[in-house]
Amino acid sequence: VAAAHVGGLYGFVIPVWAILAAMGLVIPNAPAVALTRHPDAAGTAAALLGAVQFGGGAAIAPVVGVLGNDELAMAVVMAAGVMI
Repeated sequence: VAAAHVGGLYGFVIPVWAILAAMGLVIPNAPAVALTRHPDAAGTAAALLGAVQFGGGAAIAPVVGVLGNDELAMAVVMAAGVMI
């Protein structure tokens, strides 16, 4: 919707809200799964997961800037993230 410039602000906010709602279900469960697989090294597993999340955000943020300064760049990066 955002890529086609249809719907104005609502055409951008509603899909972003849907993706963030789905991430709200995934993000809390990812550490739980990581920690149950390695209970003997729970601190290390939690630190590694946090570092990967932080590093992923730091690596992807410039991609949005390189693609452009509009909602299309953000939509493309978010869609690619969902597919990964």
